Amino acid sequence: MVKNIPGLNEMTIYALSSGPGISGVAVIRVSGKDTAKVIKILTGGSRLPPPRVATLKKFNKNGQKNLIDEGVIIWFPAPNSYTGEDLAEFHV
Repeated sequence: MVKNIPGLNEMTIYALSSGPGISGVAVIRVSGKDTAKVIKILTGGSRLPPPRVATLKKFNKNGQKNLIDEGVIIWFPAPNSYTGEDLAEFHV
């Protein structure tokens, strides 16, 4: 579950979606009610990326200016997602 981020619902979950081991790209899925908040916090943005469009973004540490990585995010708003809930994939 997403923890240590004030104001987020504890039922918003995240998990590694790509296989274990060494790889060039890891895919992390976030699913649940507060997925949109997670996207905004990590990208430092006020707008969500367009639904179902791979979008290049910079990922920051908990909404700060400290750059963690740059990668692709794909936003799947409910109910049109694998889980039926709001879902995002971070390809880093």
